[in-house]
Amino acid sequence: MVRAISRPKLTPADDLRDKLQRAERAVANLKGMGAEAIVLLELLDEAQDLITRLEAKGMDLRPERTRLITVQNQLRSRA
Repeated sequence: MVRAISRPKLTPADDLRDKLQRAERAVANLKGMGAEAIVLLELLDEAQDLITRLEAKGMDLRPERTRLITVQNQLRSRA
């Protein structure tokens, strides 16, 4: 059995990237999630909030914003 090595989140940007990665996985496995699909929507909301707050502090999060938009588009196409 392979186990993921957990790394401590060092910055809010790391937290954002973790949320985006979890959202990417969730949208890829959307069928069969049932009521758990709400977690995906929560992740997207949290990621958007983090992007807004971090960009207001001057961080360049263009790659992360693109990842978020991609997940949102994938979700729309599968709805």
